[in-house]
Amino acid sequence: MTQVLKRGGGTEDWDHAKVLNSIVSAGVSTEEAEKMVANLEVWATAEGAKGPLMSGAIRAQVMQALQAASPAAATAYGAWKKATE
Repeated sequence: MTQVLKRGGGTEDWDHAKVLNSIVSAGVSTEEAEKMVANLEVWATAEGAKGPLMSGAIRAQVMQALQAASPAAATAYGAWKKATE
């Protein structure tokens, strides 16, 4: 299982639902979000083989995927992430 290193120093397992929900909350359809998460999981598995993934690296990958699919969703995601930090 891919491990995620959180900002506070703790680790947790990669959570498909958590990534999916954050993308859907940005305004992307569930179907499109599932495709994005599938691609992100390929990346996460490859990178996670080297060690825990930084949560910030995951956010950056999500943002990149959103910018390619829906600039408006990327803007919403970025605003939400800033509000929660």
